[in-house]
Amino acid sequence: MISEAIILAGGLGTRLRSEIGDIPKPMAPVSGMPFLEILIRKLESEGIQHIILSLGYRSQSIIEHFQNRPVASSLSFVVEDKVMGTGGAIKLATKKMSTDYALVMNGDSYLDIDAAAASQFLNKYQSPIIFGFDVDNTYRYGCIEYEGSLITNITEKGRIGPGTISAGVYILPKGILDHFPSDEPFSIEFDFFESITRKDRFRLFHSTNYFIDIGTPDSYKLAQAELQTQIPLLFKT
Repeated sequence: MISEAIILAGGLGTRLRSEIGDIPKPMAPVSGMPFLEILIRKLESEGIQHIILSLGYRSQSIIEHFQNRPVASSLSFVVEDKVMGTGGAIKLATKKMSTDYALVMNGDSYLDIDAAAASQFLNKYQSPIIFGFDVDNTYRYGCIEYEGSLITNITEKGRIGPGTISAGVYILPKGILDHFPSDEPFSIEFDFFESITRKDRFRLFHSTNYFIDIGTPDSYKLAQAELQTQIPLLFKT
């Protein structure tokens, strides 16, 4: 059973400045609760015991929030000295891992994860996993191509039409990014995922559960309107 998770929570939130000002994007309030706290509550409800927050922009405000409002899981913090990109942020966070695999997720999107089912999937294939979600238009996200559960290709953003996108959630082994330099920024999406081929044996865990991101003003407003209705248990104090 997966028991550790990494949340990428270092985003600047530039596109959301009109909605949230200089608040770190993962701390954007949704129905009165910081989005990052919603994600942590979800992970805890799925049995995750150790959560590593990879931080950058205004990291101290996030650390102080969770020090003053303790959560049920064990929290660890890693802070970038410079902007390292999503790949560099994950690599930095893996230094805090104590298990072989961790659930990795973006701090600006919510997927209604079933960790038990994902753990069974991992036990079956023993391979890195990308959680996929079907959308009507892949233009903003890029598109995953696959055969069965085997990922064969991941295309760049800009492709118009329906398809399967990455939900920004992965299960990755601890040392998978060791070949990248520790002092250079890189993107997990563009520098790593878009270079994988079928021989890398990445698996697609197809999810039909609720998914939403808060990366744009429109999607943030949608989250304000529907997230509490979709997952009311996570908002109970």
